[in-house]
Amino acid sequence: MGKRTMPGLYKQVRTDGRFEWKIDKRVRNYGRVCESTGTSDYVEAERYLTRRLEQIRQATVFGVRPKRSFREAATEYLNDHRRRRGISRDATALKNLDPYIGDRMIDEIHDGSFDRYREARAKEGISIGWIAARERATVRYKKELGTEPPKGFQRVRAHDLRHTFGRRLRAAGVSLEDRQDLLGHEAGRITTHYSAAEIENLVTAANQITKSRESPMRTVLRLISAEAK
Repeated sequence: MGKRTMPGLYKQVRTDGRFEWKIDKRVRNYGRVCESTGTSDYVEAERYLTRRLEQIRQATVFGVRPKRSFREAATEYLNDHRRRRGISRDATALKNLDPYIGDRMIDEIHDGSFDRYREARAKEGISIGWIAARERATVRYKKELGTEPPKGFQRVRAHDLRHTFGRRLRAAGVSLEDRQDLLGHEAGRITTHYSAAEIENLVTAANQITKSRESPMRTVLRLISAEAK
């Protein structure tokens, strides 16, 4: 009689025909753990699951969060999302960052940790997209308004704009579901294609931020009818 498999470990066949062990287990007072062990060796997978369960116990009982390096976190992310569309782009970005911060602990990483990476990219003549966009916006600001933009404007990031958009949607009373759709959050819903009525609803929801007292009077999206074209 063969050895029983540790509860929570399952074989998962990969696209290349080989398999690896996957974790799918519910843990009391924590929830569901669903991730790849990244190996086809049962003993190694069992050891991985045992370590993950101990990490969860430490976190839930004692509030201790495991210390992980950037490389470990990146590897786990790529394993867990390997079937996600566009994951190859994420893998390239993480690979480029690894020589600079791969050994750093996650809780030790800050904005300055990326300086060497930015300098190296600049020397190679590679422009970081959002930096180039920010520089263009600064030039346009000065051209159209005739004055230097505030320092805050010169440091703004695309993520800052996204965060502000989400905050103003919430302040305007837009529902959580519509906010998730407008911000592109993964909400676990099956539907990814919208009907004309649903699109119009999202446009209306986006325009609600013009009514928010925190936001300037600016139309974010405007639906142009066929007659107006």
